[in-house]
Amino acid sequence: VAPDGADTSPGSPFYPILTSGEAVRRAAESLETESPTPDVFVAAGTYVEVVDLPDGVRLHGGYRNDYLGLVPEAFITAVVADDATTAPGGAALVLEGVGVRPSEVGGIQFRGADAPAGGLPAFGAWVRAPGPDLLLTHLWIRAGQGGAGRHGANGLAGVPPAVAPAEGDVQRVAEEDFRHQCTRVD
Repeated sequence: VAPDGADTSPGSPFYPILTSGEAVRRAAESLETESPTPDVFVAAGTYVEVVDLPDGVRLHGGYRNDYLGLVPEAFITAVVADDATTAPGGAALVLEGVGVRPSEVGGIQFRGADAPAGGLPAFGAWVRAPGPDLLLTHLWIRAGQGGAGRHGANGLAGVPPAVAPAEGDVQRVAEEDFRHQCTRVD
């Protein structure tokens, strides 16, 4: 996978695929063949998409554009979720039920989309029901901006005790009326 690739390319260093989504789809299809190719190598660059990794696929980022060097800290591979994504919480990485077969994600920076409205969450990654063979290495995961919180409502005013407290009972500190104004302080 490379920023100058095409999703119609065969997926080689000279003819890379453009999106991780297409590459992991092909890798997952290959798992059912006699010659599976579960590994997807991603060159440095920024990719606007959501990676929904199928079980059994291994996604490796941090490669130089000619694939002859691997240094995730230098050859930054970033996946940024589009604001229109339908992934849970706008996550850039979705791992659901992954890790039953050996699966891996490594050397990639993920950034989720911002929440589309107030009161909604924002995630960088969505991981649900992972299996024991899921390996996550050298990842940087950042959520998008969460939605503004919703305003709370005032509770009901407290009522005075029906019976005066006895010696040793927990002290009542204050009472308030329906306007939430303090009417008595002990």
